[in-house]
Amino acid sequence: MNLEDIGQEKRVHVRKCSQRVIDLSLATMDTSNFIAMTLSLALTHSMLYNPRRLEAVGYSLSEVLFRQLITGFEDVFLPCSQYPIYTSVKELEPDETVADPLAQGVYVDIALLLPLARVQNADLPLSQILNEAQRNPHPFLHKELYVFDMHIPVLEERKRSPTRHPKDLQHHVESIRASLVAAQSQVITQAQVLFSSPRFSNQNTVNLLATSGPYYRISLLHRDHRLATEVPSSLSIESLIEAHQEDILEDPGLDTGVTLVRMTRNEKEAHRLRAEREAQNIEQTRQDAARKERAATRDERKKLLSGLVGLRQQLSLLVLKAGDPPYSVDSIEQFHAITQMIKKKRGHQVSPEFFEPGMKLNALAQRRNLDDPGELVFTGVIEVGSPVSEIFFKMIQEHLRDLATTERLRRNIT
Repeated sequence: MNLEDIGQEKRVHVRKCSQRVIDLSLATMDTSNFIAMTLSLALTHSMLYNPRRLEAVGYSLSEVLFRQLITGFEDVFLPCSQYPIYTSVKELEPDETVADPLAQGVYVDIALLLPLARVQNADLPLSQILNEAQRNPHPFLHKELYVFDMHIPVLEERKRSPTRHPKDLQHHVESIRASLVAAQSQVITQAQVLFSSPRFSNQNTVNLLATSGPYYRISLLHRDHRLATEVPSSLSIESLIEAHQEDILEDPGLDTGVTLVRMTRNEKEAHRLRAEREAQNIEQTRQDAARKERAATRDERKKLLSGLVGLRQQLSLLVLKAGDPPYSVDSIEQFHAITQMIKKKRGHQVSPEFFEPGMKLNALAQRRNLDDPGELVFTGVIEVGSPVSEIFFKMIQEHLRDLATTERLRRNIT
């Protein structure tokens, strides 16, 4: 099989589809969202303010994207970081403050909440009560509102960004893939906890986002799916909790002992400049080390090349040809196509491409893995801000619009 021909026809088709939707992408993202998204990506990549590639810094990007998702529905949905979802025999007991040793649950990185509230024994519809309270300030209205139900239409599990300094094309692709696969596994467990909780017994679907830096995958889980009917084990929940703790303590060398001192304005500026120079020096040192490591890895790969045959030889030739980062979409897609042929499986996504082509606008729930129909299928990798990203965001927004319309209608009636 000719290396250059692998997936070529599909990639050309993807480019054509992307070109058709590029105008849509630019039209749907306004200037403020674009700037906020770009700044959050820059912050996530910053050596000065995120030298450890911490997951938590990526929350800034998540919040920008969630705000974009609920544009026009801000009165209905509430983005919430670290929202707890749990199951417990005591969970329906009101105002319980004693720790429940039987409780099992997790904290979700970002959850989109849809609380349903009403005023008990009210003579007016809720929408009218809220409008009146805005015109005539009612500081205790929240105490009169009773949240009788809630849905969580979107769950996001975010992992730390892929490596900044990949050794080669293979390291780059595997870094993205490993982070997203870990996020997929954890967000599925979170959804299982959600559907096993009586608090959310009226919810039937949830959108799942597995994210890492600027990359993400999407899936849609229905209550009647096999995975949704499985109550997660204590072991899987404990593993998820441990994974979150590892994300928080990603670098044991992180200095958390900050001493507060009084400094003059000139001393503060001098301190800031020293920190900036230090970050630049660290980045330069890491780039130099990465270049040496890439050269050593390249030499080692060349030595082993003669012992390889078939697809494995083609894979090594491709990695050598790709050279140093940044890597093109074509190189990544060729690498992915060969590795999938070597493994002879499609993995967790329905599309054979590494990056989601976005050509099929059918519901996510209709996607199936032909090798395992019971597996929950995620999209291919999507990059934030891309035309394909806009397509899938629009799909989620349509779902949210339906929920918001129903909720606003309820508020006008009850």
